[in-house]
Amino acid sequence: MRNKKRLIILAMSAIALQFLASCFTYKKEETTTPAPQVVPVPPTTTSETTTTTTTDGGTTRRSTTTNY
Repeated sequence: MRNKKRLIILAMSAIALQFLASCFTYKKEETTTPAPQVVPVPPTTTSETTTTTTTDGGTTRRSTTTNY
């Protein structure tokens, strides 16, 4: 009878110690977020042409043409 009582007390003590240990244990699960994907933007092809025209009267005319 005495051995059975000791076995129960020992088992209860082990359970209590496991419970207390789990209360003070912190396990952090790290989750990594994937880096955002960078999509390269193709360069735009634009050309700009500037033309300056001077007439006989001394008037200067400047025109700019931009192509996309």
